[in-house]
This record gives sequence, structure tokens and C-alpha cells, in this order.
Amino acid sequence: LTEYLNERIWQFTELEEFISDDDPSDDTYTLLRENDPLFWGDDKWLDYVMIYDENYNYYGAAVQASEVDHQLHYVSGSDYFVWNNNFDQFQEYYGTQIQLPLMVYPNTDLYFTYCTSTSWQTPIFLDYGGIDTSTLDIIFDYGYLLTPRYEFWGDTVYENSVYDYDVTQYYSETFTVYSASAGSDYTHPFEVDDYSFENDFTNLQLFKVIGLEPTMEDVEIIDDDVNYDIIFDIANKEIRIIVLAGEDLTTFDLITVMLSFS
Repeated sequence: LTEYLNERIWQFTELEEFISDDDPSDDTYTLLRENDPLFWGDDKWLDYVMIYDENYNYYGAAVQASEVDHQLHYVSGSDYFVWNNNFDQFQEYYGTQIQLPLMVYPNTDLYFTYCTSTSWQTPIFLDYGGIDTSTLDIIFDYGYLLTPRYEFWGDTVYENSVYDYDVTQYYSETFTVYSASAGSDYTHPFEVDDYSFENDFTNLQLFKVIGLEPTMEDVEIIDDDVNYDIIFDIANKEIRIIVLAGEDLTTFDLITVMLSFS
């Protein structure tokens, strides 16, 4: 089985949301910009902003001028966006005329999402189980094969001193504590009989412990030496959770333990 995935290195990490007015034609939208967008200060920063509404209609933006190709104009002197009343919604697209939305509908969610200078550091998530990382080929810009931090040479895991990317995988198990007598001090053995935590994993560590309450709310169980003490025993492939304060573990419908490894 071969899977091909295309992902942006510079991900849209910033998201700002607005709700259009009863009459959106005179709306103004001002970005908070807790982190400046990529290429901020240069007009081309607008080319890297993705704007869409709750109905997945997409909109383009340009610096305010006498032009008809973008639905939104950015008024740089006042630092806000307005709708372009001169927008031509009938445009040519690869030889075919298409009709684009003039503006957002009234009382509709409108989203502005963009990159920052550090967005490339955001992890790219692959929602696949049981990936054999030795079979991964990651290619940048269709022509440059990236070097992983860890790779297999036969049966040996080799760590490259110079690498382009690092892969972190996750393993989880879920359980329920039924006994009140075990609710304040519970040990869960991991069901990985065929593997050694010491020899078959690289950089194995405890990532998170999440408890699911009857209200369907997730609560992170943290080893803070105040409410909980968590002991991850790699040699014996088990985890022990000790309740130091508060309600015991039987209050959770489910408890999920997540491990991370390279």
C-alpha cells in the first residue's frame, strides 16, 4: 500500500474569526495580529492569507486600489479590510468563465488564517496508525529528498548528525478503573508482550495521560506531585498513577495513556 500526501511546510497557524453584519457591504475587519503575518510590511503578505466563510466560500484580498479582481481590499492606512464594491465576480479560470461570490452572506462566520515567520516549526500530523517510518520518503518541492534524523541501516537504527526532519510516533492504551480500592493507586500493564520498551523503541517517554469524565470532558492527569504522582516503569512496561489529592480514578469513564517515541 502506497499513500501520497501533500502538506504545507508553512502551515496556517494563525486564525482570526469575524461575524458579518446584517449588511456586510459596509463591514470592516481588523486583524489582532498577535503574531505578524509572513511578509508583513510588504504588499505580498496578502497573497499568503487564506480567507473563507462557514460555507467554504473563499475570498481574495489586495491593497486598496482601483482593481476588480479581489473581493476584499486592505486599507493599509487604517489597518482593516473592506469589501470591494467594484469586484468583477465573472472571471476567467483556465479558459473557462466562473462566477465567484461577491461577498459574505449576512450573519456568517468569516475566517482569516495566515502564516508567521515561525509557522514552519509547527509539526505536521499524519493521522495514520502503524506507520513504518523506515518506508517514509519525504520530498520537498517535488525534487529534494529530505534526510530523517533516524533511519534504518539493516536492523540497526542510525542517528544522522545532519538531518532535515524528525519523526515522533505515538502509542496509546485505554483502560477503566472500576475498583474503589484501586482508585487512589492504580498500575496499568501495557499490552505489548512482543516488544521490549528498552530495546525496541527509541526515545520512548510518557507523553500524556487523559481522563474522560462522564460529562465527556477531557482532563489531563499531570504528574505535579500535588494531585497526582505518575511513575512510568519502562523496564516492566507499566504505568502507576497515585492520587495525592482530590477524587480517585474511578470518577473517570476512561483513562488513556499516550507514549511518544522516535
